Amino acid sequence: MNSGAVSALKKNPLFAALPLSEINSLLDGHDVRQFAEGAELFREADTAEQLFLILEGEVVLLPSATGGQ
Repeated sequence: MNSGAVSALKKNPLFAALPLSEINSLLDGHDVRQFAEGAELFREADTAEQLFLILEGEVVLLPSATGGQ
């Protein structure tokens, strides 16, 4: 279990009230990955199949080229 991920979830208002057992369940089977700067994690209209917990760095959301605002 990645203690950084557990700690990040416990500090997040959305997950902070969950008991540790539930947090561990959420993280069960997770993998820790590193992405290069500028890497694309998902695109608009992709089916949500995973949750990204950003432990370091930042995510920039860009409008799509097909009329995004």
